[in-house]
Amino acid sequence: MEPTRKDVYIIALPVEEDKGLDSPITEHFGKTPLFLLVEISKEKIRSFTVEKNPFLDSEKHRGVAVAKFLVKKKVEIVLARKIGEGSYSVLKGNLIKIYKIPENIKTSQEAINLLREGKLERI
Repeated sequence: MEPTRKDVYIIALPVEEDKGLDSPITEHFGKTPLFLLVEISKEKIRSFTVEKNPFLDSEKHRGVAVAKFLVKKKVEIVLARKIGEGSYSVLKGNLIKIYKIPENIKTSQEAINLLREGKLERI
């Protein structure tokens, strides 16, 4: 019996401001002000929303709290430039795939396109 493959995934990207799919990527996962949540199928982007980072002002364990927040949002893939050890452990422990966004990629749409083309490095 083969594992079932899903047709639709939810992707999370840390973004600086809400410009929809053109939202600029932030440098650090836990310190991002916003997350772009994208529902994507093999053929197309089905929908997206922008969510405030509810833990932006937290003093300790911000990244872990953010990772748990994304788990509750049923995110299955995270695209990020940098991610801390705690966040990484929580995401991986919940079977969430993490891909590195290269420095030269500026917008969420560019990062999503690279993911769909299989050109992002999995970390």
